[in-house]
Amino acid sequence: MNYVFSFKKSDIDLFSEHYGVQPEIPLDTRILMIFKMEDVTLTLYNSFKAMLQGKNAYEDYLMWSEILGFEITEETVPAAINVTADKQNKSSIYLTSSIGSDEVGTGDFFGPVVVASAFVDKSMIPALEAMRIRDSKLMTDDYIMSIGSKLKSMLTHIVLVTDNVKFNDLTKQGFNMNKIKAYLHNHAIKKCVKLVTTPMDHVILDQFCSPKLYFEYLNEVDTYKDITFLEKAESAHLSVAAASIIARYTFITHMQELNHLAGLNLPYGAGPGVDAVGQVLVLKKGIEFLSKVAKINFKNYERIIRK
Repeated sequence: MNYVFSFKKSDIDLFSEHYGVQPEIPLDTRILMIFKMEDVTLTLYNSFKAMLQGKNAYEDYLMWSEILGFEITEETVPAAINVTADKQNKSSIYLTSSIGSDEVGTGDFFGPVVVASAFVDKSMIPALEAMRIRDSKLMTDDYIMSIGSKLKSMLTHIVLVTDNVKFNDLTKQGFNMNKIKAYLHNHAIKKCVKLVTTPMDHVILDQFCSPKLYFEYLNEVDTYKDITFLEKAESAHLSVAAASIIARYTFITHMQELNHLAGLNLPYGAGPGVDAVGQVLVLKKGIEFLSKVAKINFKNYERIIRK
C-alpha cells in the first residue's frame, strides 16, 4: 500500500535527519531522491509529493502527519485502511468487551506525553459507532474537543499525563521514548483493569515496539502481561480508538494551558515552524523556560539553542 502526502523543500532535512541514511538520487528526473530503509521507502518527487511504501509505511504516514501537520481524513486514507475494522478483526476482536490503550504527544516538541486506557463493553459499540468514533488521527481537533468530555463520562478510563518537566527528567535518567510509553501504558492498563467490574475479553495495546522489547522495558516493575498487541489497533477495536480520542482531548487541553503560560500559541509537531516559535519563546522567557513546555531531547532543542 502506498501513502502520499505533500511536503516543502525545508522538510527534506527532517526526512534525512529522521531516517539517517544517504538518499539515492535516481536517473528518473521526476524524482528528487529516495530514502530506502529495511521496512519503509520514502520517495520524494519534484512535484513536492512524497510517497511511503513498505511494511511500516502506514505508521510513518501517521508520524509525518503529526510532524508536518497535514490532516488525515477518511478521504485521504486508502480504502484498505478501514476506519472501523477489517472483516477478520471484526469477527474475532471488534465485537468483544475490551480495554484499549493508546498515546499522543510523542511526535510533538511542545506539550506532554498522554496515555489513555479505556474500556468498551460490547453493548456500547453501536452508540460509539453512532458518534463516529475512530482513530483520533482521522478526526479533526474541533470534533475531538466537542465529544471528548462526553466520551470520558461514558467510558471507564484512565488518563496519565507526563508533563515536560517529568519527561525531561526521565530522559536524563536514560529513558527513551518507547520505555516511557511502556511504563505509562502498563500503569494505565493496570489501573483501568481494576476499575472494570464486568466481563472483559481483551486488553489491546496499539503496538509501538515488539512485545519482547515492551516487556524488557518493564522487567523491573509489576507488569500486566495478558495483552493483545496489534498494529493499527484503533481499527481493530473501538476501545483503542476511544482511548486515542481521550488522550488527544487531554493533550489539547494541556496545550491550551501551556499556551497561556507561554503567552503565545505553541504549534504541534516538530517541523521548522516549531523552531521559529521556540526561538521567540527563548527571547521572551529565557532558555530555562523551554524545559517547562518542551521535550529537550528533540533535535529542535539543539537547533533553537544554537541560534
